[in-house]
Order: sequence, then structure tokens, then C-alpha cells
Amino acid sequence: MKIPLAIYTLQFPIPPPPPRPSPQLSISRSGVSLAVSWLLPSTSFVLEQNFDLGSTTWTDVPTPPTLNFTNLHYQVAVSPSLVRGFYRLTQQ
Repeated sequence: MKIPLAIYTLQFPIPPPPPRPSPQLSISRSGVSLAVSWLLPSTSFVLEQNFDLGSTTWTDVPTPPTLNFTNLHYQVAVSPSLVRGFYRLTQQ
């Protein structure tokens, strides 16, 4: 019986791994509140909010995200209000 011979080659320099895709925010209605969510692999990101895009003052959303196991998204419930709000993810 012949044993197949495998030959492996290693190239130098080793190419870097592909960059992680940037997460995208999704917003949906969840009961009386809104759910802001993003895909699970984005664990090193923090959700921030700002109520005036003319300002550069972004603050962390005080509610920590929870993991939704049905769609593998982190999500944060935010209360809809009459005040306009803006959200973004920033890398930690």
C-alpha cells in the first residue's frame, strides 16, 4: 500500500490576515423601545450617542449590550424620545 506524500510550502513574508469588516448598526422596533444592534464579531466596539451632530461630544450609551442568540447580534434597547439622537460604534 502506498502512502500519499504531501508537500507543503511556506511563503515569506507571510501575508497578513484580511482586515475585519466594519460592523454596521441596525435599528429596529422592540416593543415600546428601539433596539440598536450589530454583529457579534464586533466585540471590541462600544456604542456611543450624540444628540447634536454639530458637536463632537460623543458619550458611551449607559446601557450595556446584551447578546441576542437568535441572530448573533449585540443589542442595546434605547428609549425613543422627542429628542433626535445619533449613534455610532467606536473601536475600544
